[in-house]
Amino acid sequence: MRAAYVPQVGDAVRHEAWDSGSEAVDITAVGVRRFLAAVRGVESTYVIDEGWSKVETPTPLPERWINVYPNGHVAAHNKKATADHFALADRIILLHVWTDDDGVEHADIERVER
Repeated sequence: MRAAYVPQVGDAVRHEAWDSGSEAVDITAVGVRRFLAAVRGVESTYVIDEGWSKVETPTPLPERWINVYPNGHVAAHNKKATADHFALADRIILLHVWTDDDGVEHADIERVER
């Protein structure tokens, strides 16, 4: 059995009764029965009860430029210029992977003409 979540200042939380598209709120203060939380600068109070869960922020992906070859081999680089410089003649795809400022992960595929 898992222990009930205890609200902590600085945590981002969601309640199980909220719609799946609802934003998490950031806890700014915790009292005995209520906590104060903000979303987009607006603070509200919430009752401390069952049903709250901490929203874990994923670790951002490091930006990488990845050369992909027909034999399944790959070579990752920190910059596009470096990936282009070290690409072998049979490279088929240049894959760009990164996380933006909002925490959204991206992967762009650039087909390489030979």
